[in-house]
Amino acid sequence: MLDRLIDTLSNLNALSPTHTEDFEKTLSDIASQNDPDCIGKLVKFFRDDAKYDELMFSIIHTIEVFEDVTYTREIQKSLPTLWAQSPKWAMILHVRILNSPSTLDAYITQVSETSVVERHAIYKTLQAVESKWPEFSGRCKLIIDRLAIL
Repeated sequence: MLDRLIDTLSNLNALSPTHTEDFEKTLSDIASQNDPDCIGKLVKFFRDDAKYDELMFSIIHTIEVFEDVTYTREIQKSLPTLWAQSPKWAMILHVRILNSPSTLDAYITQVSETSVVERHAIYKTLQAVESKWPEFSGRCKLIIDRLAIL
């Protein structure tokens, strides 16, 4: 069922204003599946040149409903691909993670379970966040320091 819904979303990805409601409805159907596998599948839809940022935020809201441990694990696993295709949205996701104490704690804990490739993507993303939003430097450093000891 999840794969069918993802396929439907893919077909809507060449969005026109009339498809936004269909996109939102399909996201709602995906959310109702309560399947954490959707996180990795949905991050593939992030595009820095997206015509409708509000649809990108709808994807964020769909994936943020999962428990922090599940959410952060899946984001970290997906980050190498996400960073390569959409650094803007990778940074936005990380700012949201950094703004939530419980999600940040889960993210820091999950770092020890990441691969070398995932750690590299985490590092690059956090460096970019620090550069764009210096007010997050301290929280980025918490994660970067954790990466350094692994």
